[in-house]
Amino acid sequence: MIDKVKQHSSHLIQQEGQQDQLEKQDQLAQQDEQDRQKVQEKLVQLDQLFPYLGHNLQGQIILYNKPMKFNVYDLGQKKRGEIIEITLSGSAANVRLMDSSNYQSYKNGRRHRYTGGLAKKSPVRLQIPNSGHWYVTVDMQGLRGSVRTSVRTLPGSLPDFENQLYQQFPL
Repeated sequence: MIDKVKQHSSHLIQQEGQQDQLEKQDQLAQQDEQDRQKVQEKLVQLDQLFPYLGHNLQGQIILYNKPMKFNVYDLGQKKRGEIIEITLSGSAANVRLMDSSNYQSYKNGRRHRYTGGLAKKSPVRLQIPNSGHWYVTVDMQGLRGSVRTSVRTLPGSLPDFENQLYQQFPL
């Protein structure tokens, strides 16, 4: 009988231990949920204070590129070697000549490649590096002031003229 009482007591102790363990797990889960809610509230506050900060699903802070204003000129299809002239009136500005892929990256705030840079004098002449669809952008990122712009394609040099009629029928 004493053995049965001991077994029953040890069984009750095990159940109490399991119950304590379950209660501790519940408390930890509640604490985790409260912590997650606090982090979420802080992230919402950050979003309101700094609209260009974001966060991923792991709660890591990400700095988004601030949307910027820029003028864009869609040059269409251009041949290698053509010269694009950009005239600036006002302040210095960033002038970029980009192909379609790089323009999309620029527009979305991602890394991109371009020809050009900070233009302090006008006009700026940029040569098309290879045939394709091209864009020119003008922005004031990091600069003060304002600028008005115009863009045109300069006429290419004329091919050498040969008077074939004269060569075939000399006088």
